[in-house]
Amino acid sequence: MLKKRIITGVLVLAFFTGTILFVPAWVLVILMCAVYFLAQLEYCEMCEAGGYKLERIGIFTCGYLFLFATLLETGFFHNRPSSCNVYQSFGGITTILFVLMPVFFMIQSVVRRKTERAAEYLGLSLLGVWYVAVLMSFMVRLVLEWEHEYCVDGIKMGRTFLIFFILLVKMGDTGAYMFGSLWGHKIKRRLIPEISPAKSIPGLVGAYVGSLLVSTIGLFVGVPWFICVALALLMATVGVLGDLAESLLKRSFGVKDSSKRFPGMGGFLDVIDSLLLAAPFMYFFLMLLSCGYE
Repeated sequence: MLKKRIITGVLVLAFFTGTILFVPAWVLVILMCAVYFLAQLEYCEMCEAGGYKLERIGIFTCGYLFLFATLLETGFFHNRPSSCNVYQSFGGITTILFVLMPVFFMIQSVVRRKTERAAEYLGLSLLGVWYVAVLMSFMVRLVLEWEHEYCVDGIKMGRTFLIFFILLVKMGDTGAYMFGSLWGHKIKRRLIPEISPAKSIPGLVGAYVGSLLVSTIGLFVGVPWFICVALALLMATVGVLGDLAESLLKRSFGVKDSSKRFPGMGGFLDVIDSLLLAAPFMYFFLMLLSCGYE
């Protein structure tokens, strides 16, 4: 199990790293849309496994509209460098959609004319769009907000941020898995056994160790050590919480994995669950730093 998980993880990481660094921006956007589709599909499938048949057309429509609105607010269609003024654009199209999506789903529920468990269907539909599309939109922002700015050796800054973000969170995941496997059985107390009986205190320590190791990369490019440590601790914490949040959903729906698409790792949601919850924290952390240096 561990060997299969490591091999799958390395292959997936290598593929996405190469893609993020070298493909044109429009190809990267298509890839993100494909990842969104599969992750959102798995969410709907989990809901259906739990006895809830959601209106997929409405969920996917709202999700893609939100992602497209995010593209409009970044530098994807125009050469706009990142700055504190980005907060002004963030209060634009996506905010309007965020307000209107609940209205859309309420109207859709009325048109369905089915009162049985209507509130549950409505809530799960809204949760699905927020959990996958809205949270993923911050990864889109993370890479495209700095698409027209460059760092060392002509590498685009946004893509560097995205890869660094993925490494911080996924190395935290890896550290948690390894520490939990090696020493978790020696400590009876679990982290939150009601949600995930396998999560242990040593696993949490491993998450911090893994993220801190990756954060040392920042020291070589002149980032102050306290910022590296703060970012690592933040990413490890929200990464673990993201993993637990998906475990909560899976336990509620009565499923073990979101799918079987990745051998030894589960589905797309199982792979990106920690990234989803961590993405807005990473984005706003970088925006605060960016504003502080201007």
